[in-house]
Amino acid sequence: MAIDGYDPVSYFKGGAKKGNAQFNYNYDGVIYHFENAENLAEFKTNAAKYEPVWGGWCGHAMALRGEKVEINPECYKIVNGRNVLFFKTFYANALSNWQKEIKKTPENTLMQQGDNFWTKTLAQ
Repeated sequence: MAIDGYDPVSYFKGGAKKGNAQFNYNYDGVIYHFENAENLAEFKTNAAKYEPVWGGWCGHAMALRGEKVEINPECYKIVNGRNVLFFKTFYANALSNWQKEIKKTPENTLMQQGDNFWTKTLAQ
């Protein structure tokens, strides 16, 4: 199940919200849950817009090292219209690390690095 059952459309409508199993959709072999029928219908019209980048793996780990790291579905950032998810626990927050990193490396460059790593990952 994608994003631990969170509604991918909700990220673009004010914040991450848990989806309802009643409103589910299988997209490319991945099951998504939605908060309501409206969000499900919206996803169906443009799934690529709402899918999290890099398979839903942690954006910081993918952009810097090409690693697949689990995420916390409530830790995210919309970057250029793309949903980037991040690892977060009591002791570590990859979104904070991302924010520090963009002071050294432009955010668009990090996104390109993540795209490049993700393309290599898919090719393996």
